[in-house]
Amino acid sequence: MEKPQATGSSNGPTTFERAFSAHLASLPDKKNTKRMIFDGMMASGPINAEEMQKFVVATEERIAKKTPMRIFNRIVKPMVVAMKEYYGILDTMCQANPSPAALVWGSLKIIVDCADRFSNLFEMIKQQLQDLTFHLERINYFDELYKDTSMQSLLCRSYINVLRFWARVRKECERNMLNMFLKSAGPFSTKKLDSIVSDLKKDSEEIRDRADMLEKGRAQMERNANAHHLHLFDRVKQWLSVRSIFQDILEANHRRHSTNKASHVTGTSEWLFQTSEFLEWSGKGPQSPIIWMSGDPGTGKSILCSRVIQHIQDTDPAAAIAFHFFRFDQECSTIDLLRVMAGQLLESLRQSTKDVPDSMLSLTETLGASVQNVMDMMRALTSSPSLPRTFLFIDGLDEELSERRWITARETLLSLIALVTTHPGNSVRLWLSSQAHNTILKTMEGYPRIHLVDQNESDIRLLFEKGMRELEQELDD
Repeated sequence: MEKPQATGSSNGPTTFERAFSAHLASLPDKKNTKRMIFDGMMASGPINAEEMQKFVVATEERIAKKTPMRIFNRIVKPMVVAMKEYYGILDTMCQANPSPAALVWGSLKIIVDCADRFSNLFEMIKQQLQDLTFHLERINYFDELYKDTSMQSLLCRSYINVLRFWARVRKECERNMLNMFLKSAGPFSTKKLDSIVSDLKKDSEEIRDRADMLEKGRAQMERNANAHHLHLFDRVKQWLSVRSIFQDILEANHRRHSTNKASHVTGTSEWLFQTSEFLEWSGKGPQSPIIWMSGDPGTGKSILCSRVIQHIQDTDPAAAIAFHFFRFDQECSTIDLLRVMAGQLLESLRQSTKDVPDSMLSLTETLGASVQNVMDMMRALTSSPSLPRTFLFIDGLDEELSERRWITARETLLSLIALVTTHPGNSVRLWLSSQAHNTILKTMEGYPRIHLVDQNESDIRLLFEKGMRELEQELDD
């Protein structure tokens, strides 16, 4: 059980302690409850978790010898367990004064001693003990809410009634001891115990009602906080997607990715994940966080790109992923492409945390968006502790080789390369896949490269075998 934090300064008493002290001072010196309190304090001795466990075990062994096991297991043991949890709450509430918590065990020890002399004690008051256990369990259930001062006051009231309960049991034990000495008959009276249990029932019900109010208030605060956080994320998202083309590009990317995954043949491309270039790039401490896959037209570069995206999602679920597939029939500006990449990272961040970094919020206050502003947003996103690793994928650079479009593609590429190579902690990776045109080669020269002509012989064989099986099936039909 996770203990609540006590309300009050480290030097002053808690609300519970003040209520307990006031009650103790109000009792007459001859009051049975007050006498039991002081006897309990004297009998308790040093109390800690180990001593409590020893007491529970000793109680089980001792009572089990004198009480039928059916009664012990059904009545006594649950009561002792409930008292143990109740102690845990009191121990937290009374750090400045350990007496109230220790008194629970001191009183219980006295009662158990009395029970040893009257083997039929628990049988006579079994209903009252079961009621006590039920109400204690209900009170214990709300342990995390006792930092609230009003809950502490109710807890103290229940505690006083628990002491009244054990004081009454003790008084009846002593009365029966006297009757035994005088050899007179005297039945064990449960009338006052029933009255005390009724008071404790009221306490537990008020605690439950107050807890419901606190829970509703806390739930509303959480809803308000969540709404506030969502508003902040929406603020960043709106800043990124000020143009409708943002959603068009994003949807086109996901359609292409889904098509690529559907076109992938199971068993192909597995060779890629064993290459030294890929292992070094995808590892936790690569020498180069950038990798380029090149290949002739029709060699499956885009399908492989989507396969790698899926592989990263499967093997590194905490990683943030952003991707873009260039298309010859869709022309975009550099800032729109970077916004699309940043938007995907923002969604990963939203799924990982409720907090929006201040560095991101301050960027949304800039009126004129620019490539530099969006890159600053991407740096803020990839620097968040909630995104431990980030993978960026760009496919189809060769679709942008016309002079005007290459200017945009190259600016996007260089911006991402700068982000990756200057990022602290080496936690951002960049994947590029394209045909091996000289224009692209000039930019990518010096980075690790996988060329498909040399690597995908096994995939071609698998595809051929698959095609032959499909042909044979058609002929058979």
